[in-house]
Amino acid sequence: MKKMKDQLIKSFNYAKNESDARLLNIEEKMKLADNISTTTSNTLNEPIKQPTIKAAFSCPADEYSIIDQIADRMLSRKKVVNRSEILRIGLLLLKNKSDNELNDLFNQIPELKVGRKS
Repeated sequence: MKKMKDQLIKSFNYAKNESDARLLNIEEKMKLADNISTTTSNTLNEPIKQPTIKAAFSCPADEYSIIDQIADRMLSRKKVVNRSEILRIGLLLLKNKSDNELNDLFNQIPELKVGRKS
């Protein structure tokens, strides 16, 4: 019985030491990560990376083909771009438009039924 008790105490102490070691290791890693992130962002003046969101959209085939046409135009200039980059450039251009200009642009495209094939 005493032997079993000693083994349990030894096992408990080992587990406690391992747990403390892991906790200390995690705390050290977090401090190191904090130091790296503040040092990196302060010295390089890089913006914080935003999470990427994956989304789907509907578009008439003739308008969708414009994306490929733009990609081909850039390829002729030896620049490979993807559809996401083209759409992001479009968003940047729209962002700088006035409300009236945006309204005029939205009046130029046909309304689509959301989530339905036309």
